[in-house]
Amino acid sequence: REELSQNARLLSAGRTGLAGDGQIAGQIADLASQGVSSLSGISLTDRFEAITASIATQTREIRDNYEAADVVVQTLESERQSISGVSVDEEAMNMMIFQRAFQGAARYVSLIDQMMDEVLNLL
Repeated sequence: REELSQNARLLSAGRTGLAGDGQIAGQIADLASQGVSSLSGISLTDRFEAITASIATQTREIRDNYEAADVVVQTLESERQSISGVSVDEEAMNMMIFQRAFQGAARYVSLIDQMMDEVLNLL
């Protein structure tokens, strides 16, 4: 390997050794388009393209699943915020206001009741 990387002339690309003879190089290049028995007769190029297409499809499916999950997470987060957005202090204040209003209404009814008793006692 070291010898080939240092001197490319040691690699034979032709059968005859004559200048311009690239028969072996041509055969090596043809291997990409020839069917390979271990790949059920599919060429290396076709197998590479099939793998690339499969990876692209899987990547798209994963991206779509991620985007769908992200939408669900955002929706749930929005729902959680709308539920937890209730201020306990504000609700306690409202409860006190309603309690005071109820007490006032109860006093009013009680006062009306006393006045009716007095009117009925006058007769």
